Amino acid sequence: VHVYAEGKVLFEHKYPDIINFFGMLNEREVIVMYVPDRHIDIINLETQKVRSINHDYLFDDVAQMTIETFYDTKLFAIVEKGTFNDPRLRLTYYRYQDTYEA
Repeated sequence: VHVYAEGKVLFEHKYPDIINFFGMLNEREVIVMYVPDRHIDIINLETQKVRSINHDYLFDDVAQMTIETFYDTKLFAIVEKGTFNDPRLRLTYYRYQDTYEA
């Protein structure tokens, strides 16, 4: 939900499952790791457009994942790291175009 400080709802995008992890790509776009459907959503808060990128997650637990953004190069990385039972680490880089510029 995108909300003004006063509480007015500007935009809402609902998911049928719990979303445990999201981050900001820039001041206009939110990135959501949506594990159940095996994709990443990029939501533009100004246009309300949602773009999806297919992503084959290494783990089913988003608690083992983070998003790193590199705005100056238009890249973001999904960092997936295991535990002592599964010590794998995978970095997946994606290039994106800010939908505000398109």
